Amino acid sequence: MNRILTITLITILLLNGCSDKENTDPYIAKVGSSIVSLDQFLNSYKKIIRLSNLSDSPELRKMHAEKLVEKKLLAIAARNKNLNLDNHARQQVELAKEDIMRELLYERKIAQADVTIPDSMLRKHYRWKNTEVKLRHIFHQEYSFIDSLSKIIKQDTVKFIHEAKLHLKNIELKNSGGNLGWIPYDALDPNLEEHAFSMSIGKIAEPVQSSYGWHILYKENEKYQLFIDENLFQSQKEKLRIRILQKKRQIIADQYVNNLIQDKEISINDSLFYYISALIGYAINSKESKSITETQQESIYAKLTDVKKEVLANIEGKSLTVDDFIIRLQTQPPNIINGNLTTGLYRIIRDIILAKEAKDLSMNKHTRVKQRITDVQDNYYTSLFLKTVLPRDSTHIQNTDLKKIADSLANIYTVKYNDALLDTFVLYLKQINK
Repeated sequence: MNRILTITLITILLLNGCSDKENTDPYIAKVGSSIVSLDQFLNSYKKIIRLSNLSDSPELRKMHAEKLVEKKLLAIAARNKNLNLDNHARQQVELAKEDIMRELLYERKIAQADVTIPDSMLRKHYRWKNTEVKLRHIFHQEYSFIDSLSKIIKQDTVKFIHEAKLHLKNIELKNSGGNLGWIPYDALDPNLEEHAFSMSIGKIAEPVQSSYGWHILYKENEKYQLFIDENLFQSQKEKLRIRILQKKRQIIADQYVNNLIQDKEISINDSLFYYISALIGYAINSKESKSITETQQESIYAKLTDVKKEVLANIEGKSLTVDDFIIRLQTQPPNIINGNLTTGLYRIIRDIILAKEAKDLSMNKHTRVKQRITDVQDNYYTSLFLKTVLPRDSTHIQNTDLKKIADSLANIYTVKYNDALLDTFVLYLKQINK
């Protein structure tokens, strides 16, 4: 057996052996009594590869490992100085912990699901890529409401528009009778897309569930490219297969979450939410940016002084205060934050429920979760330590000065690299290309 094949087999065995065993703790480097874990290295290294024009190399791996060791040394020094994280940092660490547990929950419950994508499905989606559909919809969180409305509307398009004007909360959609306009492929929730692009023109669909609730779709029209370029289809086929796989897994994930939420006790203080959403929506929409800046947040906080401790929602007996909502809102993608923030609220509620589910499944005790939480904490401890060595008014340190500090700390806390693991290039390529 040649050497490269031997390394490959050892690497695969190592990866498989580390996936579920809590006692296995592979590391890239030991720093004092702490480690820079293999997971920590891969998690950050693959981002560098994907976001830069750099290619994987032994030199780049070594350089990245040294940077992580440098950060670990500063964090250890901060802890040994008994420096304490402030309230903001502790909140961010807790939110990061929830995010890491949700990621692990997704891997265990969703990513391993067997999804088959035949050529017929590829061709169908390729045709959809060259199609636009003209849609109207009615939306509500509760299935019972949408189901009752669907039985009233049936296939009567006049009734559909009338009921849309009665029940939709968004003013623009309300006034237009639920008109979404022309929708291209890749613009809808995957489950809605499946139904919208499959249904016949002029038809009203049975209730359809999305990530955020229930819909009745009315397909008014469709326009598509008549001739499909076979050569272009063949050249895009594999890329399209990956995209469809993502969509199918999102549908599975949404169904998992929706089933999880279905029996949960959730209540929302609607009047308080409308007040907050109007306030935040005005603050955001008065600016070019669609996210809340630190200055805007301070302004909003000042206006919310009297209500920020009030309960906005109850989720299985756990209170979500206005203050919690504002903090969690910062973790949502900028495009989620809109004028009424309804989508943001429901995403936050889903995140809380998923994090609780992950904790109930003991994922907070998983080695990877513990390691990544330590990594998040290290970022804050590193900043704390640097503040103790930087001049009073300085916010920046030269790389050369940083290296000198790290080198001096390495004389106190022994550093030992796991060169055998660091040099096994197959492992990195396998993980980075996932």
